[in-house]
Amino acid sequence: MLLSAAIFGYIGFASAFSTTGVNGQYLLFVDVFQWTLKGSAVAFVVCGLLTLAQPLAGNLLYGVFGLLSAAGLALAGLMDFLDKQHMVMNQVLIWLFVAWNGYGSWSSLRDVLAMRRARGESANPYQSAAGH
Repeated sequence: MLLSAAIFGYIGFASAFSTTGVNGQYLLFVDVFQWTLKGSAVAFVVCGLLTLAQPLAGNLLYGVFGLLSAAGLALAGLMDFLDKQHMVMNQVLIWLFVAWNGYGSWSSLRDVLAMRRARGESANPYQSAAGH
């Protein structure tokens, strides 16, 4: 989680992405890519800090934010692929980030649900263990 935050933060905040194309047009996919990285980096740091105090809650939030991050990067990657004139980043790296976040987040969510079941907690946070 913190490794993802460091990598996404470095690329998102330290890189200068141009949202203007060669003909002066606005490139939405560059903004989607850039803000997905920045937002994910901040969210992953928050999840990492929350995990220190509440491991289940931190991992649950990491799973949710990671899946949202993977979806945002997939959207940016698809738009980047369809735009044959411009490229925000190497397609292999974008899809590697999508796979990394998607798999890591899905695994984290499965682990959290398994831990909750092992503790006897309901998978539904609005339902108590007594079934009310």
